[in-house]
Amino acid sequence: MSSNARYDAFLSYNSYDRPAVEELAGRLRAEGLALYLEVWELLPGREFQPALTEGLRDSKTCIACLGPNGLGPWQKEQRPKTRLRLPIFTLATDRARESYVVIVVMRSLRF
Repeated sequence: MSSNARYDAFLSYNSYDRPAVEELAGRLRAEGLALYLEVWELLPGREFQPALTEGLRDSKTCIACLGPNGLGPWQKEQRPKTRLRLPIFTLATDRARESYVVIVVMRSLRF
C-alpha cells in the first residue's frame, strides 16, 4: 500500500455480502474518503485479479469486511501469503512502507 495512494482505503469482502459493504462504502464516501470498491472501479473486460492487486497497492489501508457469509475466495487465496498472520491480505507491496488493515466484522449495518 502506498503513502502516495490514490485511495484512502481498499474494501475487500465476500461478494455475497456486497449490499452491506456498498452501504458501508457509501457512508464512508459521504465522509470524504476515497475508496477502492471493485464494483465502482473495475472496467468491464479488465482482468480481475491484477486490478485488485493494483487497487490494494494504490490504497493507504485495507478494510477487510467479514460478514455472515465468511471469507470470499480472493480473501482465502491471499490469507496464506500474508506477513502479519492476523490480517487477511498480502500487504507486502513494498516492505519499506507500513501497511494497515482495518477488520470490520459485520452482523448488520442497520443503526
